Amino acid sequence: MKQPKAVPVPCQETDPEIFFTDVNGLSSIYTINTAKSLCQSCPITQQCLDLALSFGDVWGIWGGKTRLERRKIAKQRGITLSKYYANNKGINNE
Repeated sequence: MKQPKAVPVPCQETDPEIFFTDVNGLSSIYTINTAKSLCQSCPITQQCLDLALSFGDVWGIWGGKTRLERRKIAKQRGITLSKYYANNKGINNE
C-alpha cells in the first residue's frame, strides 16, 4: 500500500527560532509577523492551533497565533488553559 505523500509545512522548513524567539517575554513585532506570515500558507494551521490549545498555555507562535491571541480564543471557546507554559527559562507557573 502506498503511503500518502507528506505535505511540507513551513515550520518544518524554517528555523524554529522564528516561532519561539522570546526575550524576557517580549518577541519582536518583526519576528511575530514573520512567523504568522509563514503560518498563513500552512495547510494545517487549524490543526496546529487546536493542538496548542490542547497543550495549554504554551509559548510561541502556534496556528498563526501568539500566546495572548490563543488565550482569547480559548476563552471564547470555553477552554480553560493550563497555568503552565514554556518560556526561554524552562517551565514556569504563571
